Amino acid sequence: MMKLRLFIYELLVNRKPGIAERYHRIHDGSRGAKKVLSWVCLVLINLAYYLFFCRFLGERTGTEACEKVKLPLKESESSLFIKRQGYAASGESSPAVSHILKKVMQYDVISFDVFDTLIFRPFDTPTAVFDLTGQEYGVLDFRNKRQLAEYRERVSRKNRCGDTEIDLEDIWKRLGAETGIKPEEGERSEIQAELSLCRANPVMLLVWKKLLECGKTVIVTSDMYLPEKTISKILEDNGYTGFRKLYLSNTLHKSKADSSIYEEIKKDFPGQKIIHIGDNPASDHDNAIRRGIDAVLYPNVNTEGNVFRAHDMSLITGSAWRGMVNAKLYSGERAYTRLYEYGYVYGGLFVTGYCAFIHRYALEHGIEKLLFLSRDGDILKKAYERMYEDGCDAPEPIYAYWSRKAALKLAAGYDREDYFRRFLYHKTGQGINLDSIISSMGLTGMSEVLFSAEMAEKAYLRMERDYGSETKKIHSAALKGEDILTDRNVWLLRCALEECWDGVILAYENEVQAAGEYYRELIGRAKRVAVIDIGWAGSGPLTLARLCRERFGIDAEFTGIVAGTNTIHNPEPDASESFVRSGKLVSYMYSQSDNRDLYKKHDPARDYNVFWELLLSSKEPSLSGFAAGDDGKGIPVFGEREKNIAGIGEIQDGILDFVRDYTDCFRDYPQMPDISGRDAYAPVLAAASYKERYLRSIEAEFAFEKNVV
Repeated sequence: MMKLRLFIYELLVNRKPGIAERYHRIHDGSRGAKKVLSWVCLVLINLAYYLFFCRFLGERTGTEACEKVKLPLKESESSLFIKRQGYAASGESSPAVSHILKKVMQYDVISFDVFDTLIFRPFDTPTAVFDLTGQEYGVLDFRNKRQLAEYRERVSRKNRCGDTEIDLEDIWKRLGAETGIKPEEGERSEIQAELSLCRANPVMLLVWKKLLECGKTVIVTSDMYLPEKTISKILEDNGYTGFRKLYLSNTLHKSKADSSIYEEIKKDFPGQKIIHIGDNPASDHDNAIRRGIDAVLYPNVNTEGNVFRAHDMSLITGSAWRGMVNAKLYSGERAYTRLYEYGYVYGGLFVTGYCAFIHRYALEHGIEKLLFLSRDGDILKKAYERMYEDGCDAPEPIYAYWSRKAALKLAAGYDREDYFRRFLYHKTGQGINLDSIISSMGLTGMSEVLFSAEMAEKAYLRMERDYGSETKKIHSAALKGEDILTDRNVWLLRCALEECWDGVILAYENEVQAAGEYYRELIGRAKRVAVIDIGWAGSGPLTLARLCRERFGIDAEFTGIVAGTNTIHNPEPDASESFVRSGKLVSYMYSQSDNRDLYKKHDPARDYNVFWELLLSSKEPSLSGFAAGDDGKGIPVFGEREKNIAGIGEIQDGILDFVRDYTDCFRDYPQMPDISGRDAYAPVLAAASYKERYLRSIEAEFAFEKNVV
């Protein structure tokens, strides 16, 4: 009989991982009718898979390389939510505050639910708090053990007393026996976690204060296992004072779930008009009305927001990110702009994690100074200082002016091929005339020589001699400033520049000296320096490091830290791989060795570089180069600013607000900012669904020029 059961199990369950997953989701822990239902479902799933060719049922859910999320393209999430709820903005109050007050002001007694109404936890599921407790005690799978202990204790209470209302002490007596943790210690630890993590819902706090000002009676009603004194302290610590009474299911042994607790409220306030506010459609709304108490259903922020969130993330980080973002956008406090939300939702977690990665690397490797390269380093430095402003062990963060254009000129003598690739080949066929090309190179003084007939002849001979096989399309006539750079004349211009290469290098010498003065003063006597940039080949940090050693006379060890490297989609995917392998270049989110799914997904041709660079955009002007100041010191020379300065400010505000919210909320959990690079990328990966429509709609708000040097 046992062999037959195993044969059937292997045949119907284990042959396909997707079928096994769906079956166990229903079957595990089931009893009675539910267990029979799981067997029926198993047969039906197999029939669908084998007879009706529903092959997707054989695949596990949640294993797709990239999850798909449809995001609003014209309005922000918060704005659409406020419209959907019918909230109307009022001069002094937030939209939701005005809406709720209008509904409840006619009542004598206003009852509030606690969690997800008055109080937000920083997770999209409340059981995530258990994971932090489990870390403290080193218990594997603690969340499930904690939930199971609570479930069994409720069943036991139901069998003994007829209700399921238990308290934390009951849960920990059972859990302690199963895990070896002293019950009083475990209970104390869980309470401390709740006290540390709980935050006031800003909308309800304003509603609460306004009601008290108007002389209304305010009470609190909750189905909860936490002790009454703990709930009271959570409320008081978050500004909810002055309530008349706390109705708690575990003290009254009556609940909102079975509606009996509402009868207790009616007994205490006979003849008074009562209304209850909460987020649960059944227990907070329908059950209250069934007992003759009016109700206001407050939308649950996580129910509203999770449809737009990434879920392919690690358990704790993903829950924390979703919980914080949902609370921000769906409390109804205000409507944010699309660009603010882009910063908060997609840039905040990345910047928090990147700064923590930089900080940890710096401490582990004895880094004395952190050079945050302009302009991507602007917001990174601001966030880093906010996160580690009181850390005496933190290395000194410095905003260092640098740009691709400056690097190409300063390092022209070291990397001629990259110089021509970026200044010339990347700009062919874009309608740019040669005068503009030469001006961008800082060689306007050489135009007459470069565009002469004599130089055209020399350049043509060099082109045939050195690049004959590469120059099938040639242009032998003298170059003119008004000529457009094309693949027919780009080689001739290159050869003309090579013919007078000593003059090119000499034209940059003063700039090299000025840059040397600037960086010698910036770095000082530091011996270990990390150079921070967004990416991608690592040319910024690596070029600066070489110049510092070989031209600026700076005796220091340099390490480049980037958010991501070149990818499989780049023409030069291996450009910096040797530096990554040697540790001279360190990548946060992905490289050839780490998170290869991102390495294969991140496609510069589809503007993925641009999407990330927009998150780190800055109000600072671009850097053109360096010059000597009046005092002889090197000073930066600036170019133009981005056109949408206001939009950049909104993105930065969103990022910095997330950094503040996240670090403040998890101040007692120093491991929480240690966010993996894969998790940091996940929100943007989800936003790239449906041919990157959402990300492109953000990009469209900026006049972002590519291949700018």
